[in-house]
Amino acid sequence: MCDYCSWIEQILARINVESKVLQERIPPPRVDPTIIVHGGAGRIPKTKRTFMLEEVKSAALESYQILIEGNTAVDAVDTAISRMENTLYLNYMKETYTHTNNEIIMDAGIMTNNLDAGCVGVVCGIEHPIKLGKIIIYVIVS
Repeated sequence: MCDYCSWIEQILARINVESKVLQERIPPPRVDPTIIVHGGAGRIPKTKRTFMLEEVKSAALESYQILIEGNTAVDAVDTAISRMENTLYLNYMKETYTHTNNEIIMDAGIMTNNLDAGCVGVVCGIEHPIKLGKIIIYVIVS
């Protein structure tokens, strides 16, 4: 190795060491959890707006509580969706598709931050398909 290459290598090694020391001294930024919940799409009748908005807010607050208690984002998503599905105007089982046997069919998908996903489609007789998707994630990871 020539003198110049050796000198560059020494400088890069020193920069590496100094940057690691600097990173150890600076604590990572504290990030408060953020929850975004929507109650569906389309026109909302005026008679239902206030009720639906309150239910969406309640779902967001409940899932926020799940996060600040130290649970996972998947748990928070599951909580928010299940909470909204339990309400009168946000229960999509009332407005969903049926197949030839006149049974309600539903689907759901949920994903973790490391891209593990649980998806279900054309399921019948399950109150919260998102919970089945969540179970599938944990079966994949195990």
